[in-house]
Amino acid sequence: MLDLTPQPEKAILIGVGLKSVDAAQLENNLDEMGQLAETAGAVVVGVLRQRLERIVPSTFIGSGKIEEIARLKDETGSNLIIIDARLSGAQQRNLEQLIGCK
Repeated sequence: MLDLTPQPEKAILIGVGLKSVDAAQLENNLDEMGQLAETAGAVVVGVLRQRLERIVPSTFIGSGKIEEIARLKDETGSNLIIIDARLSGAQQRNLEQLIGCK
């Protein structure tokens, strides 16, 4: 028999903060994001952090972190990346193309 039960999305949480901001705030934001993701029905399969000197205009985060996210996405089979930042439409589109995930 075919199981038509929808599978929960597998999410990777990305905490991003400027180095000038307290690291404890970044952790608090990640905890809250995780709770919200789980409440929405997602399963959190990974958490990454990046502290930035400055925002990268085209992608918000650095290229090394983008590669790390893409590897973790492939390893965990995740299909959702949640970033603790307000991205522009261009930044979101660029990240989706580079990581291969919404």
